[in-house]
Amino acid sequence: TTDNHIITCYLRTHLNSVVAGDKVSWQPLNATQGVITSIFPRISVLEKKDMRGQAKAVAANVTQLLIVLAPRPLPSWLLLDSYLVMADYLNLDVAIVLNKTDLPLSETQTWLDTYYKPLGYPILSTAFNQPLSDEFLATLNAHTSVFIGQSGVGKSSLISRLIPHYQPIAIGSLSTQSQLGKHTTSYSRLYHLAQGGQVIDSPGVREFTLGPMSRAHIIQGFRECAKLAHLCRFRNCAHDSNTPGCALIQAIEEEKLAPSRLMHLQQLLATYGIKP
Repeated sequence: TTDNHIITCYLRTHLNSVVAGDKVSWQPLNATQGVITSIFPRISVLEKKDMRGQAKAVAANVTQLLIVLAPRPLPSWLLLDSYLVMADYLNLDVAIVLNKTDLPLSETQTWLDTYYKPLGYPILSTAFNQPLSDEFLATLNAHTSVFIGQSGVGKSSLISRLIPHYQPIAIGSLSTQSQLGKHTTSYSRLYHLAQGGQVIDSPGVREFTLGPMSRAHIIQGFRECAKLAHLCRFRNCAHDSNTPGCALIQAIEEEKLAPSRLMHLQQLLATYGIKP
């Protein structure tokens, strides 16, 4: 509840399962138990694949993705781009959080400032040895947010700084061999923030993936590529060096487009793209 009381609720048998973020109607049975009588329509759903490869909802009514990066483990820029496509596809607000800025940043900050900040993506910085900035806290207001990103970048640690009563089972430490965190959060939960807004803490963030979607939707998630694509000579341009008149290839030759962004676009089109 909004005052941090936990009430165990049971579902009416005719209802589908609920996930963190669902808005429901419920009736109290006693001081600590209740029954869910209806589930309101969702405005958004985050899904992951189950063991059978079927999509399974893990969070609902999310309005913002906070994509967390850090100097360690080294960022996967392809993963970042896939998250940005997902945010665009689901019509979610998005911000990139560069965590652990108390560590040597190497080229991470420069890469973000050069290739992502000009596209309009907010870049927020956080460090363990500094208070969370007013800008960071304001980004959470009026939103239901989910922190996503590679394991080991500090998502659970960030949430623990926002929520005094937050008690994950354990906060994973970074493996010195794999540079991946020991992912330990095991269930989803929505937390109400004192300054306004909510945060959903969800396990298995590395399992959030794009599903099959139209090529147009994937291209739209690459903001600068979407602006160029309509300038290609052919409507069904493959956006590669073998297609004459490709505006994206020309932009790379003129150093107006990062080669890595086109490479990631091509990878996502090959993996998830289907014809409209």
